[in-house]
Amino acid sequence: MIGAVGVPIYEELEYRTLFWKNIGIKGGAAPTRQYVRELLDHAAAAYTAMDERRAIKSLPKISAT
Repeated sequence: MIGAVGVPIYEELEYRTLFWKNIGIKGGAAPTRQYVRELLDHAAAAYTAMDERRAIKSLPKISAT
């Protein structure tokens, strides 16, 4: 089973290949803004840093306080 979370980025999906290999896909939107607002506060800066090659990865930190 393959889980796809977020917005699909593929234009076409060849389902016959998956069907004959007994592979399933489930997915849905990820409403992170509803649950973890502080996670997205600095997301734009993280994506900009990765786009400008100042960072290769971004690590979101969530604190209980």
